[in-house]
Parts: sequence; C-alpha cells; structure tokens
Amino acid sequence: MDSNAATMDGTIKQLKYGAINIISQIHDSILGHILSFLPTMEAVQTSVLSTRWINVWTSITNLKLNDRVLKKMQKKQYEHLVNTMLLHLANLSIQSFSLCLTCFHYESSQVSAWISSILEMGVQRLEIQYESNFSFTFPL
Repeated sequence: MDSNAATMDGTIKQLKYGAINIISQIHDSILGHILSFLPTMEAVQTSVLSTRWINVWTSITNLKLNDRVLKKMQKKQYEHLVNTMLLHLANLSIQSFSLCLTCFHYESSQVSAWISSILEMGVQRLEIQYESNFSFTFPL
C-alpha cells in the first residue's frame, strides 16, 4: 500500500508502505536534547504530536522563556504555565535558563521563586532580561 506525503517545496512524494520512520527510532533523551534548541514554549507544544511526544519536552535542559511570545495570554495564565513547567522539570539538571520578562509587571516574589527553582536545579548559565522599571532581590 502506498501513501502520499507533502514535501517542503509543496510537491507530493509517494511513500511506500513499511517505509522506515527515522524519527520514531530516535531515543527520547536525544529528542529532548534537540527540543532544547527551541524556545521552551515551542518545545512544550510538541507534546500534542502523538502519545510518544507527551513527555519528551520534560527532558530539555536549556530553558528559554519569553513572555512576548504569548501575546494573547493573560499574566496569571503565563505565571501558572511557568510554575507548572518548573514543577515538571524539578528533577532535571538545567544547563541554561533564559527568562525574558517585558510584557507584564511581575511581583518580585514570583520572579525570585522562579529563579530559586532554577538555581536548585543546578543551572550553569542564567540570563534574565526585564523592563527597566522592574527590580527584585536576587536569591543567593
């Protein structure tokens, strides 16, 4: 049995039944490493691809959170999303964490809690961007 698949240039390619699906053979830890190169929210969105992908994003070790990418999301929703994400990743050793907070005014206690969580994960590289009128006490 043959099936059709669209290619990047819009042409239709004929696939033979039983063709090898290389992505399905890649170990989840490698997929997680690949997802680490994406903005974190995009990596999380891969969880809807199939049941296999539901938890692949939880093995990423480079987190890039930017509140600008979620224009339609309310501040409380974004805070909840970040809190939930950090809970799912609590047992990982995080290599890098980038946090960009420019769309909303956040309570310093909330930002401190996020940074404390990341520091507990043994982050090796920490980058924080925020609007100029924002201040908080950095947890040490």
